[in-house]
Amino acid sequence: MNPLLTPEQVAERLAVSPKMVRAWLREGKIPGIRLGRLWRVDPDALETWIAGERTEARQDATPPPDAQFPKPKAKVAQKRAVRVSRAFAKRTRKRRPRRG
Repeated sequence: MNPLLTPEQVAERLAVSPKMVRAWLREGKIPGIRLGRLWRVDPDALETWIAGERTEARQDATPPPDAQFPKPKAKVAQKRAVRVSRAFAKRTRKRRPRRG
């Protein structure tokens, strides 16, 4: 049996912070064992989890043919520019003096 890994050792293998590993352990994303207030991870279970995550990432990479994509950024920026220019025009418009 392999010795269990600490969150710091898991973080080194995954190239993330130990804080992130502990959060994933609490959320159940990484298989782990809690011993009192300490977390431990079985290296074999970690390797299986990594292999499973890679497979899921490949499957999620291609969008379905009927996927809805966001508007191109240029059109959004153009609409915002029109709104800003209208607002500026309202603020800078010359106003008639009040009669009274």
